[in-house]
Amino acid sequence: MTVPMISQSCISGFKNEETYVWPYINGDIKGLALTPIYKTLPNALDRIPDENFYVIISALDLIRLGGKRENKIAKETLENMYGINKN
Repeated sequence: MTVPMISQSCISGFKNEETYVWPYINGDIKGLALTPIYKTLPNALDRIPDENFYVIISALDLIRLGGKRENKIAKETLENMYGINKN
C-alpha cells in the first residue's frame, strides 16, 4: 500500500534506493528501512487496510525523518486530509 500524494512528492526527489519503507516480509517495495512506530503496524494494515489511517501514519513517519522538505509534505498532507485552510 502506498500513499500517492506522499509517494509522488517524495519519490520524485529521491532515487529508488532512498525510498523509505517499513521492513515487512510481505512487502514488495525495496528501500531504506524505517522502523514503524509500532512493530505490529504493517501486519495490522495488511490484515485490515485503512487508507486514511495509513496516510496519517505515513505523514507522521515523514515528520520522524526530520527533514525540512519531508515536514512540509507531511504538514500539507495532513492539512488536506482534514480540510484545514492555511488562510
